Amino acid sequence: MERFDNRLSLFLVRHGSTKDSEKKRYSGSETSLNRNGKTEAHKLAEVFAKTGIVRIHSSPYARAIETAKIIQDACRCPLEVINELSEVNHGQWTGYTAGEVKRIWKEEFASRGKYPKTTPPPDGETLEQLQERTLNALREIIEADKQGKSLVVTHGGNIHTLWMFLLHSDLNNFWGFSKTHEIKCGDIFLLENAESLFETGNSVLLSLTKGR
Repeated sequence: MERFDNRLSLFLVRHGSTKDSEKKRYSGSETSLNRNGKTEAHKLAEVFAKTGIVRIHSSPYARAIETAKIIQDACRCPLEVINELSEVNHGQWTGYTAGEVKRIWKEEFASRGKYPKTTPPPDGETLEQLQERTLNALREIIEADKQGKSLVVTHGGNIHTLWMFLLHSDLNNFWGFSKTHEIKCGDIFLLENAESLFETGNSVLLSLTKGR
């Protein structure tokens, strides 16, 4: 990773695995890392200790903070928790698998499947809302950090909606996009030209763990 020499190198990772992620279950804020997730977090710590990370920003969700703190111990740098980096709010679907949701909330699940940009789960968030607050968080991080190497520990949904923003992709295509651009727990990305994200639009999201 030493080859990246941007004014601001902004890395993003998805938190380590949990029992819910392995069972494809909609998680809430308190879901913690399982054994595999802790192993993934320690591998990330080894990578970023060599990369020279000087700041870490994390979602407030337990699985993200656990991942971030393991990396922090290796990098010995400040850790900031940012609420806007949290996963999309699944509302009443929290704790259920997709199969269970499809059976219990048949109409709502179908509507969410067609129009996820503006259709939330009951008492939850739309993808448009998720994308907006994720971009707001990144704007604050970019404006504050300016230079050096920073890390954002967040969730698959946040990274996917950022990726779609960069590619000018309609959020209603989210489900297909997330299948062709799969993000696994512990995956690493680099937001190249991060400082241009809201200016020239020349920022690019690079996967650094593709094909692992």
